[in-house]
Amino acid sequence: MTGTPKPAAETGDIRLDWPMEVSIVVMLLLIGTVLRFSTIGMDSIWIDEGHTMAVADLSFWHLWTVPFDTHPPLHVTFVKMLMGAVPTDLALRLPSAIFSTATMVVIYVLARRLTGSFGAIVALAVIALSYTLLVYANNGRNYAQLVFFLSLACLSLQMVIDRLEAGRTRKDRGLVTWSAIYAVSALAALYTHNAAVLYLFSLNGMVCSLILLRDRISSAQTILHIAAINVLALLPWLPWLSVMLGGSGAFNWLEQASVQDAAFILAATAGPNQTGFVGPAIFFLAMLGGLWQVSLRPSWLMAMVWFHLAVVPGFIWIIGFVIQPVYMERT
Repeated sequence: MTGTPKPAAETGDIRLDWPMEVSIVVMLLLIGTVLRFSTIGMDSIWIDEGHTMAVADLSFWHLWTVPFDTHPPLHVTFVKMLMGAVPTDLALRLPSAIFSTATMVVIYVLARRLTGSFGAIVALAVIALSYTLLVYANNGRNYAQLVFFLSLACLSLQMVIDRLEAGRTRKDRGLVTWSAIYAVSALAALYTHNAAVLYLFSLNGMVCSLILLRDRISSAQTILHIAAINVLALLPWLPWLSVMLGGSGAFNWLEQASVQDAAFILAATAGPNQTGFVGPAIFFLAMLGGLWQVSLRPSWLMAMVWFHLAVVPGFIWIIGFVIQPVYMERT
């Protein structure tokens, strides 16, 4: 949505020499990869991972046609495919480590388009060294996979909008390619975790609102294209939606956090670890700063900051309050 990149003087980006940037990026990717794979078997298998292991013994037909779990079957399918090739405990966590590693690349590319080279390196460093992401990279559940597919959906949607705002047509190969990548990544996210529905719905709502704020006259074609690629993602997901609606299992044993508790848990998780109230303070200052910038200058970067700090967690918490409790630290 930012269109043609602005000169460094206008964006405030600190430009790095290409060889230096490549060297730093490769180093951070190597560090992040080593951290993700070197600790993959350090912890014992916990109860939810045991559930994943048990479910992976079911047939593919049963996985994809019976609503036996609260989660869609894509992650368990990957685990099941690996079980015949590697030891079971490794197959359980290997998909998470792989997807978490790939997320670093996606975040770097997205951040480089939004903030420039220096900002992208900072973002990559945060992602590579994030304790929370490292924990879920060694976890035989579907959270690292979800982060990858939703990050890829964010990147591809931004690439689509850039091309539409630059006047590209549907015959443009880049537009077609990134539209397809968005549809596939959004569909994969929907088949990974049910929270993807809320994320994608609110993401597209934020994007369309920003488009209208920026240019109401020429926004119709862009919004129609966004709607079309979302239909491409939703249609193949409808069979699983019907499977879920046919299930009768209730999932209501979680305790719903209060507004204050939910906000503090989210801030403590998003901020630096072991910092007491400093981490949440930084989080809330960033959230307020993002809102202030969005109100002054409706840009893609500031909208994404505000979206991830406030809109998505708030939306998921509200849905959890109305329908069923949610884990705020996983949001």
